Amino acid sequence: CTSLANITLPDGLISIGDGAFEYCKSLTGIILPERVELIENFTFRRCTSLANITLPDGLTSIGAYAFSNCTSLANITLPDGLISIGDSAFEFCNGLANIILPDSLTTIGSEAFLVFNSNWKSVVIPNNVTFIGVGAFSLGGLESITFKEGTGNGVYHIEGNCLIETATKTLVAGCNNSVIPKDGSVTIIGEKAFAYSRIKSITIPECVVKICKDAFHGCYGNFGLESVIFENPNWYYTNDDGEEIIIPSRYLEDPSLAASWLGGNRAEYEWKIIVK
Repeated sequence: CTSLANITLPDGLISIGDGAFEYCKSLTGIILPERVELIENFTFRRCTSLANITLPDGLTSIGAYAFSNCTSLANITLPDGLISIGDSAFEFCNGLANIILPDSLTTIGSEAFLVFNSNWKSVVIPNNVTFIGVGAFSLGGLESITFKEGTGNGVYHIEGNCLIETATKTLVAGCNNSVIPKDGSVTIIGEKAFAYSRIKSITIPECVVKICKDAFHGCYGNFGLESVIFENPNWYYTNDDGEEIIIPSRYLEDPSLAASWLGGNRAEYEWKIIVK
């Protein structure tokens, strides 16, 4: 359907199936009927000309990759009844500069908003959200993460511009201005927590004992990570063969070298602190 430019959908429609309009590269806009409750996986993936879409008030779920690579999509209004956004639902929708997340939302999938747009500066998380996947907010320009009300909701809390899963003490998402708390509330930096951020410098406190794979993926080099201070420079990583490789402490005692290791050539591995 690469030549499909417009379409009228029937009023009785309640769901749009997997890949229904995938690769409809000429589709520029669409209005979904009011009874649609579900947009399934890959539905509008790679509709690269799609610039306007009206989502119905009854929509409750957006599936995985539903709008992936819709590169012309500059804005979208998520309805108040939306409950779930699937994995990679809006990945590479690089025209998006902001989305208001509705209060009804409870689930945000992994890399749901992997968006390379430096104009997207802030994320406000609704207090009903109880699941946030890996790298959900991989936004290059992100400068602040807040909850709509207060600093947390029992599952997650925010401190120092870090989104933290409270029970596991895992830093789930950071931004360009994050400061990792030193009070023990963070012991793990989660997978892709800072992926593609433009953070320039960061201190890894002594209370952090594990850095998951790809935590700082895409941060080094042209993307800006210049300085990493390890309060404890005694670490090892596990390579693809399962070998535990001790990192010479002299590398991690130099902030610029530490940045090249953590955000560059060793970013893909899981790091753990050496217990003496």
